[in-house]
Amino acid sequence: MGKEELIGKLLAYLKETLRKKDLQLDPEDNLMEKTGLDSMGAIEFIFKLEEEFDISIDDAEAQKIQTLNRAAELVLEKLAGKQGGLHENYAATGSPQV
Repeated sequence: MGKEELIGKLLAYLKETLRKKDLQLDPEDNLMEKTGLDSMGAIEFIFKLEEEFDISIDDAEAQKIQTLNRAAELVLEKLAGKQGGLHENYAATGSPQV
């Protein structure tokens, strides 16, 4: 899975979190400003990323996620850092499981 496809999945998770099916965002749009995402919604979005990709995002990292592009970069960084070639497996299969 490439970065663009991942951004599409992240947008789908954000739409689910905000319950806004028609939400349109550019990858560099500020999530708080463009969507009205509040702190509880942001926490829910981060939990969804952690659950879906089997990663851990600490508070400092979470605060830096202000765009879909940055969220995708962080997910890819986390997957690349996992043992056992998880990033390559995800890229090949679309599944974070090894």
